[in-house]
Amino acid sequence: MSEAFHENLALAALLSAPLSVGALLYWIFGVHRYHERHYARRSAVMVANTLAIALVLSLAALGGELYFRFVYDTTDAFGVTKTARRWLERHYAINATGMRDDVPAYSSTSSPGRPRITFLGDSFTAGYGVPDVGDRFANRVRAQRTDWEILVFAVNGWDTGDQLRVLQSHPESELDRVVLVYTLNDISDIDPRWQAMREELHETGRPQSYLTEHSFFLNWLHYRFMAWRDDTLSTYFDFQLDVYHSSSELWREQRRRLLAIRNLVHQRGGRLLVVTFPFLHSLGSGYPYREAHEALAAFWKSIGVPHLDLLDAFEVVEADDVAVNAYDAHPNEDAHAIAGNEILSWLQMHVPVSEHGVKESSP
Repeated sequence: MSEAFHENLALAALLSAPLSVGALLYWIFGVHRYHERHYARRSAVMVANTLAIALVLSLAALGGELYFRFVYDTTDAFGVTKTARRWLERHYAINATGMRDDVPAYSSTSSPGRPRITFLGDSFTAGYGVPDVGDRFANRVRAQRTDWEILVFAVNGWDTGDQLRVLQSHPESELDRVVLVYTLNDISDIDPRWQAMREELHETGRPQSYLTEHSFFLNWLHYRFMAWRDDTLSTYFDFQLDVYHSSSELWREQRRRLLAIRNLVHQRGGRLLVVTFPFLHSLGSGYPYREAHEALAAFWKSIGVPHLDLLDAFEVVEADDVAVNAYDAHPNEDAHAIAGNEILSWLQMHVPVSEHGVKESSP
């Protein structure tokens, strides 16, 4: 049976609950007149209170289901709730190359006379949480520079290992400027703590009851409770606090992989550029990941890779103004606008007009 059938069945169950409780109340205290029996007055109060609480709770559950099923339309940080999965179905259009974009497909060969800019990233680059793909930063750059050829290779959940593999698996694709859009958790695929958390989130933490699996509201509550209860999930971002320093084995391995990306791009005639996003939920004067940004900046400088750190641009805004929602710290449309402007200005310094003979258009 289809998932839609199970969702409708869950909705029917939540709809029938307040109707059933209400009917029971009417029968006991309206038809049977249980409360008027002298010997049952005390128990009548207890029964009435219990059924009243059940009625309120069932009405709240039904109201929540109607809201989360028919009104609520946004994401969660890890994309595990039913509402987030439905959001992806509604707002992700995948092109013939297998990427989210409003361009039908990417050619393996570059267009003569046009600089080719290939953005390589994860959910930040794919625009997770942004309903209109035209609002993400890569598409904003494309709209401003129609003389550039913009490709976006980005998939939710990709880490550095995935980005290295996609470069290795497309040897026929011509490269020019490759912009690696880096987030601090791109190292997660080699961090055993993340692997344990992923298993907890996707396997152990899956809903065990029919209603929590198929009800939009109860499924959302299940994962909210799980995030509140589980210290591992609540401290996920803190994994990066002890990674980016010289004594870290993970950081040494990550530098090896990032160097491999640079070498592969250069071997194929391209040039690697890097943009780093901050963790938006922690923006402010006490931003705790500043040392990680400094370590990355020093590494990219040591291997001759131009690097744009967006932390400076985002430090002047409030976290709540640039995150998708309270449960998802991915960049929203305003954040993509900020990033798009910064990236466009920076890229125009690294895409020489003389190489292609194309006159620059005004940004």
